[in-house]
Parts: sequence; structure tokens; C-alpha cells
Amino acid sequence: MQFLFAVVFFSRPMAALAGRLARPERRLALLENISDEHGLGNLRVSHERTFLALLGRLGVTPEEVERRALWPEVRAFNTLLAGVATLDDTPTALAAMGIIKDLFARISARIGRAIVDREWRPEDQIVHYATHERLDEQHAEGFYAQLRAPFARHPRHAYQVTPGVRARRAHLPSLVRRPVVGA
Repeated sequence: MQFLFAVVFFSRPMAALAGRLARPERRLALLENISDEHGLGNLRVSHERTFLALLGRLGVTPEEVERRALWPEVRAFNTLLAGVATLDDTPTALAAMGIIKDLFARISARIGRAIVDREWRPEDQIVHYATHERLDEQHAEGFYAQLRAPFARHPRHAYQVTPGVRARRAHLPSLVRRPVVGA
């Protein structure tokens, strides 16, 4: 359940980062990503609602979600992400967020497969993970695409991208170290 809190928070630093990009053509990929996160305006199919629908199918009530405390690791991850998006160099932030989106896709795939493999739910009821695994891969590519041209043109951009990679390596594992049971 803690993954929900990271997934729901992700669009907020992404919106802050979009606002920092000087050119509208650079902002567009992030704004489309944010729109996808919000179900293209149909909140019933937003990341948050599809995740909550899946939790409901697994027997988790909305009241249980509300009672859950945010783990310190998830709070630290969300805070780091907000800091990178708002204060770091934009190439660093783009790299970190692209990598995290890529990892969200992989985590979603693993969780979805585990639910089916353990026979908790049939595959056709895995509403969140089936859609967002593919979508998150596309979104990650949107971040990476923004780094290719500047990265190739100037050595400083390589220096700015490296901290984004390091931040992901240092903090994302703490999200997945804890067992899923009791989350």
C-alpha cells in the first residue's frame, strides 16, 4: 500500500519541474504525462483511483487506506523528489524522474504479476498495473528524450544528469526493502 503514496505524489513534483522548463515544447511532454496521471481529465481512471480500485478488489477499504501511516522511507522519497524537481538542475531532475518512472513501471509489473501468480485476483481485475506499466514506460521515455540533444551537445549536461542517477540509486531502494505484508 505504501507504493500508492509514492505514485499519487509523483505528479506534484512533475508539475513543479514542468513549470521550470523555459520552452513550451519541453513542458509539453511533462504536461501530457501529468494529464495521463489524472486520467486525461476523467479522474475515475486516474492513477490514484485505479490503484484504489485494485486495493478495493484485494479487500482493502478506503478507511484502511486513510488509517495507514506514511512510512518514513516514503516521506523521505517524496521529499527528495520534490527537492530535486524544484531546486536541482533541470537535467538532473529530468534524469531522476525518468529513472523513477522507469522503475515505477517495473515495480507495477512485478506487483501485478505477483497478485495474479498468488491467485489473489485474476489478470482482468488488475486495473491499475496493466495500464500503468505500459504508460509509465512511455512517460520515462518522455523524460529521457529531453536529455538526449542537450546531453550530446555539452559536457556540463552529462555532469548534471549524473546526480539524478545517484539520487535514484541512493533512495529508491528504501521503498522496496520493506516487506509488502503489513504495508
